[in-house]
Parts: sequence; structure tokens; C-alpha cells
Amino acid sequence: MKLLDLLLSSTTSFLQMVGNRSKTKTCTVLYDEPEVPKELIQELEK
Repeated sequence: MKLLDLLLSSTTSFLQMVGNRSKTKTCTVLYDEPEVPKELIQELEK
């Protein structure tokens, strides 16, 4: 179940990052948000 714990914690921190980023729109210009979930999903599917 450690993998599930890791998934939950990384998902939580990711959601916090997205929430923080939506407050500061300048970060969105430097970083393309949609790429993150895609890479995260690819890691999970391995």
C-alpha cells in the first residue's frame, strides 16, 4: 500500500501546486500546466 500512499501524497501536493499556480498567473506562462498530469499518468501506467 506504500505505492498508494505515495500516489495520494503526490496527487495532494500536485493539486496544491495547481491551486497556488492559479493564484499567480505569471507561472502559467513559464510552465505549461497540461503537461504535468499527462506525465503523471504515464508514470502511473508503467
